[in-house]
Amino acid sequence: MATVRSLRPALAQAPGVYYSPQTREPESPFARTDVAGFVGFDPRSNGPTAGEDRRRLVRCDDWQDYVLSIGEPADDGSLLSHAVRTFFMNGGRRCYVVMVDPPRYVLSGDDQTENLKIVRQKLLGVRGQSEAEATGMERLLLIDEVAIIDIPDLYAFRPTPGPPPETLGGSDREVCFLPCSKIRGQVGSVQAQHVQQGMVPCFTEADVFDSQKSMFARCISERWRVLLLLNVPWDSLSGLPPTPDFADRWRLRFDNLVRTQVFAETQEMSCAALYYPWVRYQDRVGAPIREMPPSSFVAGVIARRDLERGPHVSPANEVVRGVIQLTWPIDEDVQANLYPSGPDDFEQMPSVNVLRSFAGFGIQVWGARTLSTDKYLRFLSVRRCLSAIQRRIKFALDALVFEPNSAVLWMQITQIVFSTLQTLYESGALRGERIEQAFYVRCDSTTNGPDDIQSGRVLCEVGVAIVAPAEFIVFRLGRREGVVEVVE
Repeated sequence: MATVRSLRPALAQAPGVYYSPQTREPESPFARTDVAGFVGFDPRSNGPTAGEDRRRLVRCDDWQDYVLSIGEPADDGSLLSHAVRTFFMNGGRRCYVVMVDPPRYVLSGDDQTENLKIVRQKLLGVRGQSEAEATGMERLLLIDEVAIIDIPDLYAFRPTPGPPPETLGGSDREVCFLPCSKIRGQVGSVQAQHVQQGMVPCFTEADVFDSQKSMFARCISERWRVLLLLNVPWDSLSGLPPTPDFADRWRLRFDNLVRTQVFAETQEMSCAALYYPWVRYQDRVGAPIREMPPSSFVAGVIARRDLERGPHVSPANEVVRGVIQLTWPIDEDVQANLYPSGPDDFEQMPSVNVLRSFAGFGIQVWGARTLSTDKYLRFLSVRRCLSAIQRRIKFALDALVFEPNSAVLWMQITQIVFSTLQTLYESGALRGERIEQAFYVRCDSTTNGPDDIQSGRVLCEVGVAIVAPAEFIVFRLGRREGVVEVVE
């Protein structure tokens, strides 16, 4: 048996195995892009802890963290607990949960309308408030680590009484094929299992779109670091899951924001992605089957893809875990309408990312675009890769704040940014046969004039060529000299 001696190699003279400690090389800066944030109704508001001083912001690193901090999901029509569970089920590793009080459904008329309006305002929050005052999405934006935002209870349902109990025989001896008049003994009752209690949405379609529009308006300035996940809402008029025609009309609303209302530039619309259809979900065998929007499932898929391969890879062609059925089957014709393929169509209409079912492969996310129609920013992977670059560079450069603004500082900034981009290039996130073709970094006297130096500013110009995803792969088959050849 060889003996391990803690000696330096220069002192090792006899044969044997020696341990030579070395100083570890410093790691490149890392900023997470897989952390999600959820906003919803506090399930404890009507429970035994109602009225107590409760934490409204909870960090969860797994599902048990949520259960220990908040409790098991309640069957009250809210979707927050189920959204957090499906996020971890699909590969998420960390999320922040912000809770607000649910609506008061005992009110009626104008009081009910005003209460729902106040609840929606709390779900979004007020810009400029402190950490102690901020609620909803605004509280999440104060956490630098949060990169994905979803408000599942914007699509919650009103709690309604379930079906009446069905009377069954009381004893095992009497559970047989006998006339009902001969049944004796105690009578028991059982609650029939149902798909979901209450399919009336809390908020109207106008309320949902107004909230989504407000989310856009707030996150446009934060588009370099956060991604909004939006859903096509429940069809409150029919009381059924949204159809493809309904989804098509819903995306037209976002298109009108850019074309007719001049709400934002199309590049700014890249901070959000829209998903469809709703899914049927069951958290365990024997549990009720629930109908949910797909955004929380997709948040987990995005986190899983980020951790496994990186944000530059599209979060699509991935199995969605926990889904047992889609509420509306999606075929190629439906997707061709909601997810245009031609270059001309890109400039005309934003895309809806769909979930599709494939025999032998399960239900998968089959789309990865933002609501932008920009030539490059329409791809979700490009948008998130730019966000990752911004996060990593900022994380690395924070240590240089207040350093002397000289050529030495410019060189340090150039080296840090170059090293960050080189790592991305080696991972395949940037295109080009050479580094010079993939990116450039410029921080010198050409970008920092005397006025900039006097003002205390340092400007660094960065250009990157991000690889776009191959969404459409075309194979051409032909015969030549008796052999079938494939030209890709």
